[in-house]
Amino acid sequence: MGARIAFLGLGRMGRELACHLVEDGHDVTVWNRTASKARPLVDKGATQASTAAAAVKGVDVVVTTLFGPTAVQDVVLDPNLPIAEGTLWMDVTTVSPDDATSYSEWAASRGIRFASTPVIGTIAPARARTLGTAVGSPDASTRAEACDIARSWSSEQAGGWIREYPTPAGAEVAKLIANVGIATATEGIREALRIGHGGGLTTEQVIDALQGSMLEKQANAKRTLLLGADFSDTAFSANLLAKDIRLMLGVADGALPAATAFLDALTTVQRTGDGEEDFTAALRHDV
Repeated sequence: MGARIAFLGLGRMGRELACHLVEDGHDVTVWNRTASKARPLVDKGATQASTAAAAVKGVDVVVTTLFGPTAVQDVVLDPNLPIAEGTLWMDVTTVSPDDATSYSEWAASRGIRFASTPVIGTIAPARARTLGTAVGSPDASTRAEACDIARSWSSEQAGGWIREYPTPAGAEVAKLIANVGIATATEGIREALRIGHGGGLTTEQVIDALQGSMLEKQANAKRTLLLGADFSDTAFSANLLAKDIRLMLGVADGALPAATAFLDALTTVQRTGDGEEDFTAALRHDV
């Protein structure tokens, strides 16, 4: 039988994850600040709650997929969300290691079992159930239960993966490491475009020249967006990656020059009001 799950936060990623839980037979109650985003899940069989407090009543598992630590504070911690003792709280939100530790301490003080469960990947692998998931908790049974739920979107049979960490902080560090690869690879493509254009190549020729290089995978994943110079088909927004890079800078024990350079480009995107576009909008002036 499926678990009774409250799913809080229905952004691009949250909608995909919640959909898989419904499809897998769990009894899912969803909540989102913008209530209309719940409609596709309700159409699939989820129940919509009018408040986060109502959503968590009587459930076995609470999954939060929010924008960042401020949203977790506002939705879960500041109102002391009435999650029952013994409930499993899985936080998919990408936050700092210190934030994850504080959430774990908040949960423990209330008898709630906490696992930090950030996902690695974007919308396409989420849809295909091939995301990676980092699961962090000091309690092995909590990790095991969280892994069981996460298999709805990180199916080993489909090509997804799950890695366990003995602390919530460790799972968040792993997520930030994965995302620094996105930032630095895209910064590398930006510099390749500048070299190529300076030498008379087109954007398509630059992408072709990257075949066989360390940047091939990222260049191919974003080929359509780069060639069309249209970044509205968002898989991972500029706002989210900028937030994650700022978290990386707070954790690193040294400079992150490539990530910092790409953060500068993302900040320009945010200032022009395009932060909800795909993060490759940072290359708009280079394609």
